Amino acid sequence: MKHTKISAVLAVLICCNAVAEETQEFTQLSRYTKINLNTDQQQRNPLKTIVSIKFPENIETVGQAMVYAMERSGYEIPNSKGLTEPARILLSRQLPQIHRSFEFVTLENLLKTLAGEAFSLLIDPISRQVNFVTHLNYGDE
Repeated sequence: MKHTKISAVLAVLICCNAVAEETQEFTQLSRYTKINLNTDQQQRNPLKTIVSIKFPENIETVGQAMVYAMERSGYEIPNSKGLTEPARILLSRQLPQIHRSFEFVTLENLLKTLAGEAFSLLIDPISRQVNFVTHLNYGDE
């Protein structure tokens, strides 16, 4: 009886796995890079779009880089009145050289990387705004 139940469960799992594999489409970009071509997720959430960006030389601050990266996504950073003091400081900082180019990352992860570990991304899907909250207590949040 136990073997029959286990066999039935395994058969269901194998069928579910086969169906899941059929609905996902992948493409090989290079020898070690394979990406999912399921555009439904990216179209439903533009921040999940895979991007490759090399920022032009005229992009000097973290804020300019974020605005440039989100240019065609439909998302934006609120005006300075909608930002906390730590977020305003972050956006005014010089863009680090190591952050001048990204390859094959989601837009969301790019923004998280630019913000750094001290900040969490706060996404408002209704107004399509991206804001940043700090993990540290500066007394103004």
